[in-house]
Amino acid sequence: MENADMPAMPQSFAMTNEECGNAMSHLGKEDAAISSGLTKREMFAMHAMSAWIQHHGSANNYGFSVSEAAIAAVGAADSLLLELGK
Repeated sequence: MENADMPAMPQSFAMTNEECGNAMSHLGKEDAAISSGLTKREMFAMHAMSAWIQHHGSANNYGFSVSEAAIAAVGAADSLLLELGK
């Protein structure tokens, strides 16, 4: 699993093998590890987009679209993860 896909704030919890197997079967992910919450990439992008909108104001005021803000936020998150990986 890449750093970007790791949980941003992992939560530990205990499940028996039977409970874990049933939960993963229900989700259709028998081979997957249980994780909860946002990934690091999602968390970084969320904060970057929030800062972008707070700094620039609404899309109507400054002529950028929400899609442009999202693209910039994901780019910032990817750049941060790249630097952290060095």
